[in-house]
Amino acid sequence: MLVATAVGIAIYFWPDRWHPNADRQRELANAGALFAQGEDAKALAALDSRLLSGSAEAAFLKGVMRYYTPWPDFGRYGVRSWLTEAAKAGYPPAETLLGWALLLDQGCKECRREAAQWFEKALRHGEDRDARLGLAMTWAGYVPFLVNLHVDVILADPLQDYPRLLALAFRNPDLDEWNPAVLIKRAAEEGWSEAQFQYATRFLDHDSTEAMLWLAMAAAQGNADAAEAARGVVSTAIQTEAERRLLAMAADPATYLGKAAQWCGGESSGRVNDKQCRLHALDDHLVCRLPRSTTEALGIVVFEESAAYTRCRMDRLATT
Repeated sequence: MLVATAVGIAIYFWPDRWHPNADRQRELANAGALFAQGEDAKALAALDSRLLSGSAEAAFLKGVMRYYTPWPDFGRYGVRSWLTEAAKAGYPPAETLLGWALLLDQGCKECRREAAQWFEKALRHGEDRDARLGLAMTWAGYVPFLVNLHVDVILADPLQDYPRLLALAFRNPDLDEWNPAVLIKRAAEEGWSEAQFQYATRFLDHDSTEAMLWLAMAAAQGNADAAEAARGVVSTAIQTEAERRLLAMAADPATYLGKAAQWCGGESSGRVNDKQCRLHALDDHLVCRLPRSTTEALGIVVFEESAAYTRCRMDRLATT
């Protein structure tokens, strides 16, 4: 009995264990609602309340707000400073988001390994598909077996969500238990530009009309690699046909591009170019979405209908 009690106490006070506080979570959700409504100044003021001030939850939301600017500073003194504080306190949503912030910091050579460590901690605190996808991405181009290991776990779950869409195109083609061409084509048909670029350049005859069409579709959505590859080799006729196919895809709510493009017809997006909005809908959505663990921690049920999400989409469209 004494041994069992000692083990229980040791587990409870283990450094990696997060101690949720219901009162702080309620106040965090209130501050999160202000952030979602675009009221950043009020959200920051709410984070200085007696309960939240200096807490991991407050540091987390401050990191989210910095992360959520259209072109955030992922460096050590930007987004990462707040997310690191919350993650080191063992706050699980911060671990996932910190992993992504590290992974997206192009100027940091050591960040990939550190990102993997935070994604692993997030997984230990509970299954999170965004964390697993991030862990797969940290090994992309380095350890194909580990990429496939995590991608296959995501693909084995029938849940139709954005981590699944991204996972479809990142399974390493050299380890051929699954048919990589089929997976990547499936993601391309859903409208993801990176998958369209990969399908055109890795699995099709580069000079074929089909390859040129997929390449032009990816370029029309703003994919930089596709735009470079298409320059001078894709005809105007193929570019026109690629746009027509993309717009037809964007009009179909059964595709991921179609789901993302539904925002374009909303009241809040009425000031933007409708065609550009639909062509860039999926890639802009993938940049502007937040991990499910983040939206759940902030108490935002339908984030895609929030003012913060709209602002992000509007700002991205303004740069295209």
